[in-house]
Amino acid sequence: MGFFDEYKDLSGASFLDKAEKAELIASGESFPILQVNIGSSQWGEKFYCTLTLDGEERAASFGKGGEHPVESRDRFLTALKGWLDGGGEPPLVKLVQKGQSVLIVNAEDESE
Repeated sequence: MGFFDEYKDLSGASFLDKAEKAELIASGESFPILQVNIGSSQWGEKFYCTLTLDGEERAASFGKGGEHPVESRDRFLTALKGWLDGGGEPPLVKLVQKGQSVLIVNAEDESE
């Protein structure tokens, strides 16, 4: 298998905006995260996630570390990156709001 068989350029992906993330939180809709990458932007280090919504491949970014880290989300996405990079099955997740933070949780966990 060659480099371009595995490489995905997320720069052309349709990123979720703040309003779409808010709708996912409100609806409790679940979706699989297919891939997690770590990169830098003008706002610092970020997690870039590839996911599927309504049959369309989309992207979402979440801040990593920084002045106000969301440590549980950072730990989750770091562990998920290792899981997916090792060939693990993409999990179904959902977004939840906890205070000022957006967390990514197990979609099958009814306690969230």
